[in-house]
Amino acid sequence: MGLCWLGLERGQPGPGIDWANPAFRFAFAWTVLANSVGATLLLLWLLARGAAGRVTGLFFLVPPVTALAAVPLLGEPLRLPLLGAALLGAGAVRLLAEPAADKPAARD
Repeated sequence: MGLCWLGLERGQPGPGIDWANPAFRFAFAWTVLANSVGATLLLLWLLARGAAGRVTGLFFLVPPVTALAAVPLLGEPLRLPLLGAALLGAGAVRLLAEPAADKPAARD
């Protein structure tokens, strides 16, 4: 992802990227470290633990968590659909946290 940012800066008209801006540095580091490297390592770690079904269920939490993070970080208003998505996301986490029910043994 960091290479994409650098590639976009090269050869583009305009002011370019202000590398001295602390907000840009934070966003760049977050994109490279947390989103790219951290998320991939977390995904691989969860898959290695045999939690593939739970991992795929967590992908449904990305939109509501991102929207909730935008409220304090970007000043987005807290609206009813966002609260509904957060409630549904909390329900999904609850369902994923419960142990799976044992299947009855098959009879021949």
